[in-house]
Amino acid sequence: MLSEKGPLGVVDPMEREQDTILAQELLERRKVAQERYVKFAAVIMLQRSHVEDPSTEDRLNFVRKSAGLDTKNSFYVLFPSNSQEISDFAVNLQRSQYEGSMNYYKEQVKRHKKKKSNLPATTASVRPIQQQTLGGSQLQQQQQQQQQGLSVQGWMMRYEFKIGMFSECKQDIDNAIKHYESAYGLLIDMFAVTSTITPGAPGLAARTKRWAEAKVLADCLCIKICKFHLYMDAPSTALFCFRRHLLVFKAFSESWKMGDDSFEYWAWLGKQYRVFGDLLDIGTKSGLKLLVPTPGSPVYGSFAGLMEGSKDLNKFSGIGLGSSTTGFGIGYGGDAFIYGGHVGGGRGGGTHGPGAGINPMLVLQHAGFFYHQAANCSAYPDSNVAPVATTNKPYPPSFQTMNAERAVDHLSLTIELLTKSYEQFKRYKAGRMTLFLASEIAGTYYTAGKFEMALKFFERIGKTYRKEAWNLILTSILKWSVQCAKELGYWETVVECLIEMMGPEMPSTDEKRQSIFDELVSILHTDNHPANTSVHKPLVLSMPQINSFGKE
Repeated sequence: MLSEKGPLGVVDPMEREQDTILAQELLERRKVAQERYVKFAAVIMLQRSHVEDPSTEDRLNFVRKSAGLDTKNSFYVLFPSNSQEISDFAVNLQRSQYEGSMNYYKEQVKRHKKKKSNLPATTASVRPIQQQTLGGSQLQQQQQQQQQGLSVQGWMMRYEFKIGMFSECKQDIDNAIKHYESAYGLLIDMFAVTSTITPGAPGLAARTKRWAEAKVLADCLCIKICKFHLYMDAPSTALFCFRRHLLVFKAFSESWKMGDDSFEYWAWLGKQYRVFGDLLDIGTKSGLKLLVPTPGSPVYGSFAGLMEGSKDLNKFSGIGLGSSTTGFGIGYGGDAFIYGGHVGGGRGGGTHGPGAGINPMLVLQHAGFFYHQAANCSAYPDSNVAPVATTNKPYPPSFQTMNAERAVDHLSLTIELLTKSYEQFKRYKAGRMTLFLASEIAGTYYTAGKFEMALKFFERIGKTYRKEAWNLILTSILKWSVQCAKELGYWETVVECLIEMMGPEMPSTDEKRQSIFDELVSILHTDNHPANTSVHKPLVLSMPQINSFGKE
């Protein structure tokens, strides 16, 4: 900031010293920016007292000339303004720098393409490291791999990523997708036991630092690629890329003995579903439209429809999918499966005929479905069991990883994800699904020991099913309500639910009705029953509001 003016409008020596320091700082920053091929510009914000100071203009010229900046492209002065004027100034500043920034990104793309072209051929320059499973040998292998630095393929991946990033900054989305996809393919090949791009080179050893970083990078690349396909109005391709990523890493996880019997796999899978759901949620709030499939739409057609942009999973090596595999599908529950046909991954096309129909593998649904999948991963049967160290696996998890897993409250996480899913389905007016998710939330609250919240949800759900006479579902809800009420000591609620469960319209056998009746009599007439440890007010039931056992 500029200080107060000196006497008679003459620049004070103290002010000149401050201006010199400021100019030197700007000069140093400009030099650093130039070394990194970054265009530098400075904005000086004045105070109101400086507007009337006759020495202000002289001081500004001194700072500009000393820092080697010009008034047209790199030195700007902002006078005291309101918020709207400041916003307009920022817009104009962005416009003035736009052409220069585009040229900068264009030069960076050329620069990194040249660097990539100067790389040597992708041949193994060292003998492959023998894969070991013993503790000491594995540690030596990991240390040796860390010390070797990036391979030629690693540098190729690095340059492809940078070209994609600069293309993204240049707003060239098509080229960004192209180079990010190339970087993703190179990275995936590095996870294989032996590379096909660099013949004879070993894959990244599991649980090394570089392996962990590469896994995170692959996840980020997948989400970025999916996001850009959504930008390009290609939701089917975005879904395909996401499912492809899950399938590829499921195969890799099994080869690392970290498959669906390990907590790490389910934690990773749940995170992927959640992040993809967040991406769709942000997209729909920003104007993304998820179209309902209709005849003539890209996702309406027979399996014979090979659309432009179809992907071949076999281009990723080391997965062992078989030479005849050319596509994948989505099975019951969202699991991916492989089949020997083609699946379209592009933006249009499809065939129509007697066997044509909606291809569910290409339908991108709203975020609620993916939040629900993430909740299912968090609620995996072994998720709430603290992991223990084991030596039975070649790549056991570290104590740090297990401690981090123990710190996760899976039940609270499951409730959070189910609630997110509930809100999404409610937004899209999917009434049946919201009831189902509400029951899932209630069941999770019950497992977490939060019986009050569980009972509230069950009562809320029961009203709808009672009104619509879904008595089979209502019976299940009443049973859960009885369990919650017993835990809370709400015996009036227990009695009310038991009476309703005895109704003739409720699906039940005579033996079960007799059992319910015996339990009701025990509560009402047994002195030492927990329900009778205190005096209760008379219980009045509004029989028209429940399924009365007295109806004919």
